[in-house]
Amino acid sequence: MKHEDFELIQKHTVDLFKLSADNLHEKSMHLPSDMVDFLNFYSDGIRELKRLGTERDKLYGQLYDFYRYQNNKSLKNLTEIEPYIKSNQKYYELCLQISDVEIQVKWFEEMVDFTKKLTYHFGNIATFEKMKRGEL
Repeated sequence: MKHEDFELIQKHTVDLFKLSADNLHEKSMHLPSDMVDFLNFYSDGIRELKRLGTERDKLYGQLYDFYRYQNNKSLKNLTEIEPYIKSNQKYYELCLQISDVEIQVKWFEEMVDFTKKLTYHFGNIATFEKMKRGEL
C-alpha cells in the first residue's frame, strides 16, 4: 500500500470513530464491516511484509555471494562484508519499504483491537438503553 493511501485511510478512520449521541446507532451498524476492512488490510500487509522480507533475504544472499567470492576486495568474514551489503541502494530501499509496511501492519492491528473493544462498548450502551426503557 502506498504511503499516500495509508494516510487517506488514517484520516477516514478518524472520521469513522467520531462518535456522538446522534450517530451512535449508525456507527454501531457499520462497525462489523469496518472491522472486516481492517482485517483485510491487516492480512494484506502481513502478506506484503513476508514477500518483502523474502526479497530482502534473497538480495542479501546475492550481495553476500558477490562481495565474498566475486569481488576484487578480499573480504573474508561477515563483519567485513555486511557494511557493503547494507550500503547497497536496492537493499536499503527494501529495508525502508519493510519498515513502512511494519508500521502499517501495526496500525491496522491496533485498529482491529480498537474495533473489538468498541463493539463491546456498543453492546453495553445498547443494554443500558434497553434498561432505561424497561425492556430488560
